[in-house]
Amino acid sequence: FESISYYESELLEPERALAAWEAAHAVAGATGLSPIIRTFRIQDHNVEGWQKGLGAVAKERKEAGSLDVRKFFKDREVELNKVFAESASEGDGRADELVIQRAALAALPADKLKRREPQPFHFQTLGQYVVLVLVACEPWELPVCVQFGGWNQVPDPVAQSAVLREWSKQYGTDIVVAGGDFLEMRTTRALTPPELKTAAWDQMVFADDIVFQGTKTVDNLAREISTGRWFFWWD
Repeated sequence: FESISYYESELLEPERALAAWEAAHAVAGATGLSPIIRTFRIQDHNVEGWQKGLGAVAKERKEAGSLDVRKFFKDREVELNKVFAESASEGDGRADELVIQRAALAALPADKLKRREPQPFHFQTLGQYVVLVLVACEPWELPVCVQFGGWNQVPDPVAQSAVLREWSKQYGTDIVVAGGDFLEMRTTRALTPPELKTAAWDQMVFADDIVFQGTKTVDNLAREISTGRWFFWWD
């Protein structure tokens, strides 16, 4: 496509795709090509919408580079508080859910956040073929360049890329997989307990389903991400 250069592999088994991702990631600085694993081929998934989105890539890349990520998290937290307040008014849940969650996270002892061995990525457990896409962009720009996000509660591609830009600087985070409704990232650096707590809270705000339909508490999420594997899913 004219908007951006990209190269898509044949269908690959998950293990082979991950090995190819590792190899491409290792030389991305020299090639200028950032790898990402997709769970479908572009030509098999809403080509018209994808091409239309690519028309805005240049503009969105600039927006992602300047977006205030801390304000983005703060605004999403405000909206999440409104959701809990509304649910509580209807007799479902607690209006002060985030206050309770933050207190439990703060009280989590540091020795509970030791580095744990990583588990397989979620996409490796799905039993389906995937593709490796190489995109001529910075790694953090991948959500914009492959047009991931912007439906239901999923942050739009600009916000996705801006958050990844921030996390890559803070934690050395790389995006590995973008599925139909999920993202998977990794960080090879062992994060400190304070970093894990901050990252877990931001992840909950970024994709609250991973807690409230998953780990149930943010402190459980902090333990989970100590593996260096980060999973995001939106209902």
